[in-house]
Amino acid sequence: MIAHELRSPLSVMSNVLRVCRSSMVPRAMPGAGDMLNRQVNKALRLVNDLMDLSRVSEDRLRLERAPVDLGRVILDVTRDLDQELRSRQQVLILELSARAVWVQGDAARLEQIVENLLENSCKYSPGGARIAVALSREEDQAVLRIRDNGTGISSEDLPHIFEPYFRGSSLAHWSRGGLGLGLTLTRRLVQLHDGTIEARSPGTGCGSEFTVRLPMTASPGTQESGLSPP
Repeated sequence: MIAHELRSPLSVMSNVLRVCRSSMVPRAMPGAGDMLNRQVNKALRLVNDLMDLSRVSEDRLRLERAPVDLGRVILDVTRDLDQELRSRQQVLILELSARAVWVQGDAARLEQIVENLLENSCKYSPGGARIAVALSREEDQAVLRIRDNGTGISSEDLPHIFEPYFRGSSLAHWSRGGLGLGLTLTRRLVQLHDGTIEARSPGTGCGSEFTVRLPMTASPGTQESGLSPP
């Protein structure tokens, strides 16, 4: 399965590079550079997921912890994915807390959590779908919810959704490739941040919602002064 998934983007890259060797590139393939970039990123993502799974399995994944503004992480991720959302004509709705939500964690890995969940909603939702990203404060927890009105998850698949390489029957129609590692890695990253993640869905065709809960921390300023978080 890994060989199959890697072969597809590598084959496209090979064909694009072959065309780029000719002098007819401007007329034949004006978007060759963009196509190549997308396929390179796809191949790198697959390889990085495999490497991260290996690190997680061997307990070698280490976090560089610091106070992180989770709202800023969400804004950065949604900005980076804006073009992909537009190309699919999907509507993104942001519902962020008016007050900063600080967590103690690894900024790059927190970004990976948000990106994996948002891309999952994009992948399994049709064009024109609505995807909502909400961040709130509930007592001493930061609560991230990503919900969509896409293909949903069947009751049979729901208990297995975080298992490695799992690609349930209810997702088959919308699947656009991948190794089935994104949600597995996401759950492990959430756990490494002392948090929890939960998936819910009324069933196939009824959309889904993923909820991440992380312990909040004080903002850097209040930490230095010894004050408690507001």
